[in-house]
Amino acid sequence: ADAQAPAVRSRVRATLPARKVPPDVVAAIGPMVSTVRGCTQTVLGDTTVTAAHCHEPSFTVEGDVAWQGPRPVWVDPAIVPIGATIYSIGYPVAEPGPQVFTMSNLGPRTITLELKPLRVLMGVGDGVPCSAGASGMIAWVTIENQMVPIGPMSVYSVDPAVTGLPKGQYVCGFAI
Repeated sequence: ADAQAPAVRSRVRATLPARKVPPDVVAAIGPMVSTVRGCTQTVLGDTTVTAAHCHEPSFTVEGDVAWQGPRPVWVDPAIVPIGATIYSIGYPVAEPGPQVFTMSNLGPRTITLELKPLRVLMGVGDGVPCSAGASGMIAWVTIENQMVPIGPMSVYSVDPAVTGLPKGQYVCGFAI
């Protein structure tokens, strides 16, 4: 468009990132991740993090984030570009061992979880879905050549009637 004509706007779909995850990403995140009581936990320095619906009694809970140790430090979701690649490693119960996920950032959203509003950074992906057991896995993004954590997975959907996406694609919401 130019100054004489209005801009033409249309729906923009996020491009799905390649499923192949750089080996250095897997090497950096993998050793921090484990499965406990059917959920995924990540150790960030001196802090263990998971989703609140997965937490141990000794964890501190805020929204759908649970941690033990110092309060985790998350990247500001406002600086994560729409379409940026989100990486995560989790333990969905239907899959053998840890799975590596790549998703495209759809941006922050407010959803309802257990009748309460919850802020999440939403990602879209395809392939093995982030499903039961992956709850609590941490989303990571590269900002200025450094991997930084966004927050733990809280919600997901693979149902095209819910997501509006083609069959085979899914969304994951990471508590922020």
